[in-house]
Amino acid sequence: MLDKAVKKLLESGELTPHNLQTALEEQLRTKKNLTAIIVEKGFTTESRIKDILESYDIGDINIKEIYIHPNVIKMIPDNIIKNNKVFPLKFENNILILSMVDTKDLLTKDSVGIILGRSTSLQTCKITKDEHDFLVKKFIKNSPERIENQELLISPKESNEVNSEFAITKLISKMLDTAIKKSAGQITIEPGFENVRIRFKIDDAFYEEGRISKKIYVQFINQIRQLFTIDPSKKHNFSGNYKFTDSDKREFNVLLDSLNTINGEKIIIRIGYPIIGMRNLFYTEKAYEEIQKSIEKNKGLVLVIGDSGSGKTTTLYSILQNKISNRYQLMTIEENVQYIFDNYISQTKIDKNSPLKELVYELIRQNPDVIMFEEVKDVSWAHLIEELALSGMLVLTSFRSYNVISAIKRLKSLGFPNFSSIQSIVNQKLIKKLCNNCKIEIEQTEEHKKFLNLDEENLIYAYEPDIRGCNHCLGGYKGMVAIFEIIRVNKDFIDFINQDKYSELAINFDSFCITTFKKHASYLFSDGIISFEQLKSL
Repeated sequence: MLDKAVKKLLESGELTPHNLQTALEEQLRTKKNLTAIIVEKGFTTESRIKDILESYDIGDINIKEIYIHPNVIKMIPDNIIKNNKVFPLKFENNILILSMVDTKDLLTKDSVGIILGRSTSLQTCKITKDEHDFLVKKFIKNSPERIENQELLISPKESNEVNSEFAITKLISKMLDTAIKKSAGQITIEPGFENVRIRFKIDDAFYEEGRISKKIYVQFINQIRQLFTIDPSKKHNFSGNYKFTDSDKREFNVLLDSLNTINGEKIIIRIGYPIIGMRNLFYTEKAYEEIQKSIEKNKGLVLVIGDSGSGKTTTLYSILQNKISNRYQLMTIEENVQYIFDNYISQTKIDKNSPLKELVYELIRQNPDVIMFEEVKDVSWAHLIEELALSGMLVLTSFRSYNVISAIKRLKSLGFPNFSSIQSIVNQKLIKKLCNNCKIEIEQTEEHKKFLNLDEENLIYAYEPDIRGCNHCLGGYKGMVAIFEIIRVNKDFIDFINQDKYSELAINFDSFCITTFKKHASYLFSDGIISFEQLKSL
């Protein structure tokens, strides 16, 4: 089967059938990649192959009838869309499809790439100037969501009118309320040279929500400092919490961190949504029962690992919430309190420069049954957490790592002395959920059944995304769901670690897993929560 690049070269006439035959014969002799042979023989160039692979086949998409979600449009600033003759069409699987009047305009591609950031890939497709003008007229000038968001945009001319403490507090409240309505997990406030950009992180992508003038930014920061009760002595790189009540009278704990940049203080705001119950979080009965078994003894260590932003803290809070009882005394040690419990849990916020050991020993004089540490940060944290886990209490903590074996190697490098204290290791990641409003029901194919080891008797219906999306979603997906890999730590597992037999551990890894990412995700697929493409990618 010919790949996309070769097919495109044939269709355009840049590669003749005779040249293709020559390349195929060479491939049979050498087993080399076909496109590499085509480039070696001078039939095309590497840059041309790159252009083809980065281009999107617009196929049967009718520009006059296409629906584009407002959040996709807002990924690119209006001035870039209008002046550079581009228009974002859809966003899925961290890929933005960008239509361009001039697909060879490398400067515009680079500019858009910088705006999107490293986590988002770019594919382009060709449209005419008339089609571009039609999209601009339809989706930008008349977009009700754009008009609504003008309340958040403040131009330099308007800045003189928005300089009172009340007006800026109202602006901050509007920003937080809008973020909650859109289920944004994070707000990023980024000062530039001329203005300040406000972006919301929704699911796994950032969308620009508005900009404010640099003229009011000092007042804006000062008001944020007051709301979040920041210590006045901390001029830069500060953090804090704020109890925000939204327009629906719901309370949210809002967490703030800042970083001093050459253009001013960059602000990251995270919103603490209600904690998911442990049974719902782990989804399957098998996963839930394993974690329940690990924590019911009230001793040892439960370690939650995952990439940055994978929901580790949410999982810790969910387990902690499950332990709330009049029988137990629960405590937390956190640099940033993301969620404030209404129950009697002693949550302790510590300063980064606090003498950790002395503080913790003061706390454990209170005889807690369960203690949660936000994260294993360095050697001193690793030793302290290990010591507490062996002293007869249940310790919950997290560690940033992309897989279990790399986490173990890093813990050993930190001098983690005794892995026998670990009851369970929970590895997690977030994947996109199908939109309930527009997902498409399909009958499972042979590929589905083979992948899931199903027979005819197990035949069920599955769901796939509607790539056109709807008013509630982006490209057929809305929201995120956690999937888990849960490892029961036993003597054989510890022996592999102590003897540094990581390759053998990798070979036998599945035998220690109560559930794997693939197994866990297969339940979500069978229940119509995720798509088959996501399941296959694990």
